[in-house]
Amino acid sequence: MGKYILKRVLISIPVLFLISIGAFVLVHLTPGDPADMYISPDMTAAQVEMTRAALGLDRPLFIQYVDWMANFLTGNMGFSFADRQPVLDIISQRLGPTLLLMSISLIVAYATAIPLGIIAALHKNSKLDRAIIGWTFFNVSFPPFFLGLALIYIFAVELDLLPTGGMEVLGMENDGIDLAEHLVLPVIVMAAQFSANMIRYVRASVLEVLGQNYIRTALAKGLKWRQILRFHVLRNSLIPIVTVIGTDLPKVIGGAVITEQIFQWPGIGSLTVAAINSRDYPVLMAIVILSAIAVLVIALITVAIVLISNCNKSGSRNKPTVSPTATIEATEEPSIEPTTAVVTPDPALNPIDPNTTTDPDATTDPDATTDPGNSGDPVINTPPSQATANPSATALDYYTEPTSTMKKNAKDGYVSGDKVNMRKGPGTKYDKVKSDIAKNTKLTLYVEQDGWLFVKCDSKYGYIKNDYVKTGSAPSGATGEVSGTVNASTIALRKDASNSSQCIKEYSKGEAVTIYYKSSDGKWYYVKVKSDGKKGWMYADYVKASGKVGTKN
Repeated sequence: MGKYILKRVLISIPVLFLISIGAFVLVHLTPGDPADMYISPDMTAAQVEMTRAALGLDRPLFIQYVDWMANFLTGNMGFSFADRQPVLDIISQRLGPTLLLMSISLIVAYATAIPLGIIAALHKNSKLDRAIIGWTFFNVSFPPFFLGLALIYIFAVELDLLPTGGMEVLGMENDGIDLAEHLVLPVIVMAAQFSANMIRYVRASVLEVLGQNYIRTALAKGLKWRQILRFHVLRNSLIPIVTVIGTDLPKVIGGAVITEQIFQWPGIGSLTVAAINSRDYPVLMAIVILSAIAVLVIALITVAIVLISNCNKSGSRNKPTVSPTATIEATEEPSIEPTTAVVTPDPALNPIDPNTTTDPDATTDPDATTDPGNSGDPVINTPPSQATANPSATALDYYTEPTSTMKKNAKDGYVSGDKVNMRKGPGTKYDKVKSDIAKNTKLTLYVEQDGWLFVKCDSKYGYIKNDYVKTGSAPSGATGEVSGTVNASTIALRKDASNSSQCIKEYSKGEAVTIYYKSSDGKWYYVKVKSDGKKGWMYADYVKASGKVGTKN
């Protein structure tokens, strides 16, 4: 790692040299002459040349650059053309306000963006997720200068709540409250520029980690969801964000130019605009070179942090915890062996029965390794009745696939309610595996847990509440999912079979649908259109079913 960082440092030297050449040439190619500030209409041509010579502008450009570079290497940035003060003194006076504005803006941006990105990822495709993503697009579409002017008009001009600009009021130089009031609007503008993109980066990173095999294995091994978020998801998803932060920091310098100019903030940004207007070459060169050095240093720090994080990740792989390479099939034979799966009130269906027998060889998995961000205790496959004997022992919270014992003792069952949801875990807080399951749909019952049944429905595994499941075969004429197609030129999907005016949408011949059941009079099918997911009633004579459709009970 040290050699790589040293290599990056050595590469940065010629990069900085090329930046200085390009900046020097571009600065001197800008229209206008700095000597114009000192020239009066009654000056002679000789006096004009003497002025240019005093500023060092009469020499060839190459000689000027060599002199500037020699002074720069000795720490001398020259004197300002505008006020004849040392350039370093001018920059040092303006650096403090800019650093204050930048640091607070970045803290506010990341303090809001990272939690919102995580929340959006954990509630993917929900209304909350769409609201957060919609806000980011809305925020990105607002130019900072327009947002700044809008905030000044609303909060400073119309409401008179905040100052229009500046850093402090004359006579209140050391007043913290006054400084905070002046910071509010420029911080909002700068934070808004970076929080929107950061939310999208964090959301994408968290979603990528949530899809990894070691997260599924951690769930199957029995880790609490809060532990998984803390030790697995957050640690691994936030590492790539470090790189994004490293690329954001240089952008702050450019954003400060616009923001400081709008709010008359006495920082480097407003100094840059003033130097451009007055063609103050020494000040412009100093700002460009110091900004380039800051960008290169930030890039080196970012690389070092990423390398250190990767080293820590590599070192943690030998710790006996959840394996990042293990798949969910690795839990086919867990040490927790539930008893015969039957529907309550049979107590033998409860997986946490203290009389449940377990595999005598159940011990810590010697081959279990951790995901890159985990440093917790090893997960021990201990029977639930013994879980309190060892503080590090963790029983399974829920099952993701049936064990061999479950499959051996499985029972037939069916849905006894209408439009029932099947979830990933026992409880309404878990995501849905399958929605709106029709009444009397066939199920395979495995085990009861916390008032929920672990079942199989249409080759998918999940949990359905006990109240909506019955054992045995579904009654005759039962409803279920039957494929079908529209068999008429045009057919309407209606909200209510008895009301022909409530049309949801019209569909053409050949449209694929899923038929759940037919009405009591046999004239209507309750269907779901596969192309757009809309549900409603269709006239039965105009729908061709691939099998027998039962009547709704």
